[in-house]
Amino acid sequence: MLHQASLFWRFHKIHHADLAVDFSTNLRFHPIEVFVSAAVNYATIMVFGVPVIIVALDFFLATLSGFFTHCNFSLPERVDRVIRLFFITPDMHRVHHSTDPRETDSNYGVVFPWWDRMFGTYVAQPRKGHDGMQLGLSEYQDPKYGTLLWALWMPFAPPVKTAEWSEPAE
Repeated sequence: MLHQASLFWRFHKIHHADLAVDFSTNLRFHPIEVFVSAAVNYATIMVFGVPVIIVALDFFLATLSGFFTHCNFSLPERVDRVIRLFFITPDMHRVHHSTDPRETDSNYGVVFPWWDRMFGTYVAQPRKGHDGMQLGLSEYQDPKYGTLLWALWMPFAPPVKTAEWSEPAE
């Protein structure tokens, strides 16, 4: 939903506007997205009566996985190939942060890769390779968009025009 519903994307795109995927990318979320996400999670927990130990374990695993998958290093290819059968790896998730929308809309998994494989959203490698892949969002490549104040304002700002962007025909 964060990628498909325009209201949610306005807030979530802050996470994707980061020009370098690294440890800090896992902390780059708009406060409103964090609040709404927490409210939905806590409501679900209360409705289904999920035991506290399961909630704590899920939070721990998701946090640990988030920092691991956003690290700016690559595992040796043979190791990565084996681990990504069971868990999301940094190279696998980095594809999700590509400026290419076909890659951004892939590899959604947080901990386990099975969901992407089941729903056809798994992309093994970026089209241009990891060295040729551009990270972030095309319209936010200027470093000025990386500031905290801009990140807080981004969901409310009008769309940024790029050289590729043109006014829709009437």
